[in-house]
Amino acid sequence: MADKFKVIYSSRAEKDLDQILHYLVSNHSPETARKAYRLILDQVLSIAGMPSANPIFHRGEELYRNAISKNGYRIIYSVQEVEQEVFLYRILHVKMNRPTIIASLEEE
Repeated sequence: MADKFKVIYSSRAEKDLDQILHYLVSNHSPETARKAYRLILDQVLSIAGMPSANPIFHRGEELYRNAISKNGYRIIYSVQEVEQEVFLYRILHVKMNRPTIIASLEEE
């Protein structure tokens, strides 16, 4: 099996994750937040193992990939094959619509 790709989080993806966990702790429970974190992390590890396995997400000429965690969070990332790196741009709830996602990528 090939080596896993190195995962790099953008500052925005780190902020997304912090906001998700803060929301879950505040509105549900610390246990719910821990479970959500684990499911998101599981998906990130899956991306690191097979980064090209997920669908392509277009923003104009730019290509991203996106993966959905089991708890309903979309992880938007790009793959740098030569460097063997995966760059995570955003972690967003799947209910967020496409125009909002595209606009959020322009903020990066």
